Amino acid sequence: MSFKKSLFAALMIASPALSQQDLIGFDLSSFGKTILSNNQAAGGDIMLEAAFGSYNNEFIATYSPKSVFAKMGRAVGRLDVATDAGVFPCTAFLVDDDLLMTNHHCVPGILDHERAGATAIVGVQFVAGYLQEGIEEGSERFLVNPIPVETSKTLDYTLLRILGSKPGKQYGTLALAGLDPDDNAPFWIIGHPMGEAQRISREKCRANAPALSKDRVLHTCDTLPGNSGSPVIDAGTQQVIALHHAGSARNSINYAVPMTAILRNSTVLKSASPIVAPTAAKPDRDTQADRALARLFGLQDDTALKAGLGELITDFPGTPAARSAQLRLDRLQSSQKVASDRAQLAKANEALLAALVLTDTDAQRRALEEMLRTYGDTPAAAAARATLLTLTRPKTADPVAQPKPIPKTAPTPTSTAKATAAPRPAKPANAPMIETTTIAARLYAPGSVLKAYGHSIYDTPSTKARVVNRSTGSLVLGEHVFENWYKVQDRTREYVQVRSGLKILVSATSDAATPPSKTTTAPMIETTTIAARLYAPGSVLKAYGHSIYDTPSTKARVVNRSTGSTVLGEHVFENWYKVQGRTREYVQVRSGLKILVSAKTEPPSTPKTVTARTYTAGTVVQIGSRPVRKKPISYEPPASSVHHRVKIGSHVMGDWYTIFGDSNRFVELPPGLTILSGDN
Repeated sequence: MSFKKSLFAALMIASPALSQQDLIGFDLSSFGKTILSNNQAAGGDIMLEAAFGSYNNEFIATYSPKSVFAKMGRAVGRLDVATDAGVFPCTAFLVDDDLLMTNHHCVPGILDHERAGATAIVGVQFVAGYLQEGIEEGSERFLVNPIPVETSKTLDYTLLRILGSKPGKQYGTLALAGLDPDDNAPFWIIGHPMGEAQRISREKCRANAPALSKDRVLHTCDTLPGNSGSPVIDAGTQQVIALHHAGSARNSINYAVPMTAILRNSTVLKSASPIVAPTAAKPDRDTQADRALARLFGLQDDTALKAGLGELITDFPGTPAARSAQLRLDRLQSSQKVASDRAQLAKANEALLAALVLTDTDAQRRALEEMLRTYGDTPAAAAARATLLTLTRPKTADPVAQPKPIPKTAPTPTSTAKATAAPRPAKPANAPMIETTTIAARLYAPGSVLKAYGHSIYDTPSTKARVVNRSTGSLVLGEHVFENWYKVQDRTREYVQVRSGLKILVSATSDAATPPSKTTTAPMIETTTIAARLYAPGSVLKAYGHSIYDTPSTKARVVNRSTGSTVLGEHVFENWYKVQGRTREYVQVRSGLKILVSAKTEPPSTPKTVTARTYTAGTVVQIGSRPVRKKPISYEPPASSVHHRVKIGSHVMGDWYTIFGDSNRFVELPPGLTILSGDN
């Protein structure tokens, strides 16, 4: 009979949460045959459980006869129960030479099932060796006494005696386990689902977690009608751990009777010699460490976690778990340090603000000194020191070469003060000015402490630059850059744009109102090498969209673009400059760009290069071995090399020279080499 036909013949009976498995009826004429008849019996719609999910049983004949599956399957056979209502196949297995175990609901419980309609059992036979569907060869049938040797309806098991033969001597028997299964333990189930040739369920076949519930073993092995009475075999011990008997259509789980419960109830059966449980052996050192680490990661308290990680590292040094624990401990300590530093900064800012609002000078001085003793290494300490300087500075007038243009009674210029103040020195029209009226922004003296919340701090003086920080209460201004842009005091590459009218917590005296006179345009270095106008290093140029390269060449890789202003660093050659404060960043600037901030420098009387030319053209210098490159770049792959001595061509830039007679090959020569011939 085909599997699909028999499956179609088995109809589901509506049941509560739990139902005994798997009775399917065939015509009585099938009794005494290995291959059951296609004709279904009158009671053939009896099916006490359906399969759940995809069906993954395999014919056991697909495995080698020497495989453990085939060897254990020899003791398992089909049990045909012939009644006056038809033949109902189950599964049974040999537990002794002539003793079988199956479900009570197969024999004699079939007579109690109303829909089966059976009133008498007319015969029982055990079919062994039926391995290939539709092939009788190799199978053998044995008559069975239908009167049980021992049975229990509660535990749903029955022991039956085989008549006139001892097939256990030929086919072997299965050992019964005296231990309950572990959660998620791997299982095998061997049986005759749908009355067909022997099959094994092992894919996704395992104990549930928990494995035991209400005196039943829960498992996920695929079964079908005909699997009633199948042995549930522990894959580790290869012993029968339970007797499959039922399933739940609602919970999609199958059930088996624990063999420990059957053994306790039976006066006939004996368990196999207990096998030492794997947990009895002491796990190896790595396993112990892994288990200890897994327990620690469940802790919520950081203090307990740190202590536990430290103990694990001490107890299991060199194990993978100890290395993982060290990494976790380092991250935990780092995060705690960051949190502690943030809390320290917040407390320092609070202490500074509390001191600044004091009106009594002595009390303010004491508060600031206490703040410095407690939080001396925080950024707020710089503002506290600046405030202390103003409190301790003598009240006599500062000695200056020229009188202040603004009266001492007016710290900030007003329209009235301007009328009475001494006239300012004349300045060129385009000279940069540091005064309170520049572009309608009120500029503050460097060193002033402003009350500023949430001001963005950029890595260049441009609102299009990257925001690297934000002010969180007070802000100590550094050097003025241009317009209303300042550096942040004691910070490199941090700039802030401040608006007028901010509250000054600490004033800093400054000659901001009397800036030095500056020329109309920034000092420039004229050169005759190209028609470009070179700018003094330190100049801030208004430059939008200028490409910034990793080497001074337009064919090099573009690493950035200017977004408003560019601060020039050291001049390299022609119209190429380094970007100030950046390593390996170069920009090519054209002449005539607007200079936002001029750099103080005296223009040289003669053209200059980035470095003095150590060697002149035609000089022969002694070397060991030097790589020759196609570009004056140190990480350019060498094209060749020169040895012992080299004759220099023209100077390119820095320590780079061409080789005499070949303007396309470059060599890097540091100063101080021995000159063999030529002028220098």
